[in-house]
Amino acid sequence: MLDESRILPLNLFLNTMREGCQNEKRYCFILGAGASKTSGIPTGEELAKQWHEEILERYTQQEIQQLKKRLGVRKTKPSSKAYFDLYALRFFPDYHNGSAFLERAMEQAQPSLGYYPLAALLASTENNLVITTNFDSLVEDALFIYTQKKPIVISHELLAQYINFNTRRPIVAKIHRGLFFGPLNRAEQVNGLSEQWKEILREAFKRYTPVVIGYAGGDHSLMDFLKDTQKLNGLYWCYRHEEPPAEIQKVVEQHDGFFVPIEGFDEMMYLMGQKFGYEDPCERIKRVAEQRVTHYQEQVGAFQAQLRAMTDPSEDQSRILRALDENQQAKLQRLNRSLELDGEDGQTYRERGMLFYQANEYQLACHDLTRAAELGTEDSQLYLQRGNCCYYLGQIEEAIEDYGRSLEQEENSQAYRNRGLMYMQKQEHELAISDFTHAIALTPDQQILYTLRARAYCINGEYEKSQADCGRALELGLPSAEIHTVLADALENLGQDEQALQNYQKALQLDPDYERAYNNRGVFYLSRGQQEAALADFRKATRLKPEEALYHANVGSALNELKRWKEALTSSNRAIKLNSKLAVAYQIRANTYEGLGQKEKAAQDQQTYETLNREAPQ
Repeated sequence: MLDESRILPLNLFLNTMREGCQNEKRYCFILGAGASKTSGIPTGEELAKQWHEEILERYTQQEIQQLKKRLGVRKTKPSSKAYFDLYALRFFPDYHNGSAFLERAMEQAQPSLGYYPLAALLASTENNLVITTNFDSLVEDALFIYTQKKPIVISHELLAQYINFNTRRPIVAKIHRGLFFGPLNRAEQVNGLSEQWKEILREAFKRYTPVVIGYAGGDHSLMDFLKDTQKLNGLYWCYRHEEPPAEIQKVVEQHDGFFVPIEGFDEMMYLMGQKFGYEDPCERIKRVAEQRVTHYQEQVGAFQAQLRAMTDPSEDQSRILRALDENQQAKLQRLNRSLELDGEDGQTYRERGMLFYQANEYQLACHDLTRAAELGTEDSQLYLQRGNCCYYLGQIEEAIEDYGRSLEQEENSQAYRNRGLMYMQKQEHELAISDFTHAIALTPDQQILYTLRARAYCINGEYEKSQADCGRALELGLPSAEIHTVLADALENLGQDEQALQNYQKALQLDPDYERAYNNRGVFYLSRGQQEAALADFRKATRLKPEEALYHANVGSALNELKRWKEALTSSNRAIKLNSKLAVAYQIRANTYEGLGQKEKAAQDQQTYETLNREAPQ
């Protein structure tokens, strides 16, 4: 008989949990098969019943008795406790068939609605640990779908040592292993926990109070550990309808815990989400999906542009380009026919505009997207894509305007990011920083956003903020040449010369052809009086990106320092030919003319420099 003094109504438990979190108490979740049922995965009891029927169909009573004796099986009455014995009988002698059966059973499973609040809690609070006997990937899938957090997934006991409870990253500990790591399915495999898991769980339960959901305690691994371990820091055991067996009651009493009656995993987690104020995730999912589509389309467009620009593409590259062209042509013909039948179909104009965008036909794309908007088929993504078209057409102001319209329709990280890039081109760095900050608020785990804001901070003279953003970018993903170059620029301006040079070197180790790292290191060398080293770096930058006027101007600056006036004049002239609005090139050439004794030309270039500087955005 269940002790009523140990029963907590669900609402009371959820209030207690929320208040505990506010008081820095940490909870973890122990999930069993019952938490996966509404996601389309059979429970252990359901699988036991299925296997029991299949065993009866396949074998005679005599064969079953012989198999039971051979395998040491005792429990065959279908129940969650008989799961392991029935698995052994059903799939002997080739347990790879059992693994394949489970793969098929879990293949199409999708996280049910209860996994959203669970994922949100794991990602946004210090209640970031799930311990599960399940093999499925529902928790990881939910984190991918609903949050920006990538979890630490421990799918084998040999990986348990890599759990770090000080991280804010979600942790999924699969004590019976993951589906693709030789899951533990037979009684002898779950006859006690491995020492690796025991050590980790002891440490976990010092920090977290466990909340058990959907776990029936049918194994001799986790259940025996809960029986034998020292007293836990509380324990909440959720159960549905039927009174938990005496074995579980004893464990809860042993740890001075409570039972929480629930209707099911989804119902409980949904109410928990309400308590913690988690909003409906549908709009965010839709926005992320649209951004992924846009990102893919941009990649396709850039890929095509790269292939078209090649003077001597390989046969494989030519084949890819032909396939892309043929696919787009077929779509284009279909859309053209649709518009012939109905010239007022805004959705078709929108679709054709997107197709033109992918094909790098930005003028045509702009026309169709504009027509779609006129016909009432306007949305955030339409203006985002039209803004991208304007950017590629060199229409920076129009691009900024369209990104603004996109954001009026719906806030999205990509529009903020792209508008920030436009502001960077206009040298309006405070506006760029503001947009990158908004983008980060919407998608806080995107490495590129911190990298872009770090660069904007650095140009704006906010070097410590730039350094901090570079550090965050490095935490979020693999190191890149760009991140280390921006970090080096910030460190240089903070007077940390040795660390700055180390980061320029790291950048070039990661990408030996990253021209900006050579150019910026050249600026560093030149400011420290190392003209020859600076000249070598500037020349390397011009060889890697010969169309960049600034790099040629910097070559001229280094040659001026070395009093190699004629060579400096050649480099300055080249810079001005490439970009007649580059103010600094005129100043460098003015210095060159001074060195050559041509005072009048020097004065003219100095005047041009000052005029361009006044006209430049502040």
